[in-house]
Amino acid sequence: MTLTFEQVDGPNLDTALIEEICELRHHVWLQAATNVTRQSPKQWRETIDETATHFIVRSDMGMLVASARVSLHRDVSIIPDKDDIVLCFPDWSPDLPIAWLNRLVVHPSARSAGLGTRCDQERIKWAKQAGALAIGGTVIGWRKQSFLKMGFEELGEIPGHVHGKYDEPTYLIVMAL
Repeated sequence: MTLTFEQVDGPNLDTALIEEICELRHHVWLQAATNVTRQSPKQWRETIDETATHFIVRSDMGMLVASARVSLHRDVSIIPDKDDIVLCFPDWSPDLPIAWLNRLVVHPSARSAGLGTRCDQERIKWAKQAGALAIGGTVIGWRKQSFLKMGFEELGEIPGHVHGKYDEPTYLIVMAL
């Protein structure tokens, strides 16, 4: 299978593409998680999608098989997942601006091809080019080791923030750039 990687900045994200990304998010999370509260693809669209940068991957048939988002923030109070982070890590004060990784999804038909890792590498490269001083995110337990190998440090588990059909805990990870 031939894959095409593309970077799309939020302002250039047309309605059809964001709907396609939300469909993929919905499809993947319905299969992977037992605690999904978003019952339609439209509920996966977030305001930050319009300003963030998205990395998308298409198959040779044009099917969207992976999507990942990164955003740059000059204030911790506006990062995605801020409520959980402030509650669990009230004294955390990262270097700013900070790039934030989230919403990585890979279609089941394209798994085990390294797409998640490639999307992570592209987002880290983007963060450095954008002038971020740090990069962070929340990750599901089974992905934590790959981030640690890339140089991230685990700041801790986010209690009560469990994802996946295997009840995987979620961790806050960060890396200075």
